[in-house]
Amino acid sequence: MFIYLKGWKKYIPAFPERMSPQHQISWSAYLSDKMSSIRECILKGRRWSRSVSQYNMIRLCLKLNKLEKWRFSGCVSSLLDKDHIFWYFTSEEKNIEELKGLIFEELKKKSSKPSDAKEACSHRGDRALLGSKSYVKLQWSINEFHYAESLLLWHLATELFYQDDHHHGGPRHVDEQKRIDMSKKICKNISDYMFYLLAKKPELLAPVLGNIWEIVFQDTLEEAKGFFSKHFLTDHLKACKKLSNVKPKYRPAEVKGNSSKSVLFDACRLANQLQSLEGNQWELMSRVWVELLCYSAINCQAIVHAQQLRKGGELLTFSWLLMNHMGLGSQSQEQQIKK
Repeated sequence: MFIYLKGWKKYIPAFPERMSPQHQISWSAYLSDKMSSIRECILKGRRWSRSVSQYNMIRLCLKLNKLEKWRFSGCVSSLLDKDHIFWYFTSEEKNIEELKGLIFEELKKKSSKPSDAKEACSHRGDRALLGSKSYVKLQWSINEFHYAESLLLWHLATELFYQDDHHHGGPRHVDEQKRIDMSKKICKNISDYMFYLLAKKPELLAPVLGNIWEIVFQDTLEEAKGFFSKHFLTDHLKACKKLSNVKPKYRPAEVKGNSSKSVLFDACRLANQLQSLEGNQWELMSRVWVELLCYSAINCQAIVHAQQLRKGGELLTFSWLLMNHMGLGSQSQEQQIKK
């Protein structure tokens, strides 16, 4: 038995302090069996790689448009198989120490206050915004949408802002710039990781996705593909720039009604608002992303997390373990999912 503790770098064996000789024999046999299983997992490579998979919706849409053109010309039709596409266009981010550090620090803050610990399971970005001056401007992106919709529009808005961030505030101090760059990287990594889970492993997010997430996903995907095709866009940076230049005068829902569940242009609106904020927008965004990740982690069923551990684990699952270790998971079984 092992407990994954502070720093996410040390495994502390949890052994009973006092045992009778008979129990020691049983415990020894138990440990021997467990160590054999652990050794077998290691030999088979079934352990967490300490990296996070990265997948991006805008890049996916551009690749799908290109692959569809190839399909119509009779080339590489087999690549249009969903599993091939995910395998080919998924990358791994191995440098995640700063990301893990932020998750730990944010959870430590919540666990230090009883009121925060009790409500930790219900925060999905709204608490991070509530503590900022930007709450009134940005709260709609969390409070007026289901979790899956918020996740998608924040993923798209993060990518648009990431590719078009020119630091309009002018030159910055070296240390300040380092903090911004760190927060920026963390946002990008969590954003692409959560989209990877949504697209590839939705069972991990199932309890919080709601009933219409597949419609939202598909409508957003198709609207983005159509937008890029209409403007003959194939380059990732140019596609992001074109979307960033979209300035919706009205909320998309007011124009489309219920005809489409796409959040593409809601994401454009959010990206524009984020860019207009003063200070370190990325620090605020990183806290929102940590809440979005931890909300899905703590509300995922324990059996699903256990299955992931048998396969090596996911950052989401180790975040869940950390939350429970800090006492933030005690309410998870009673928590009613806010959708």
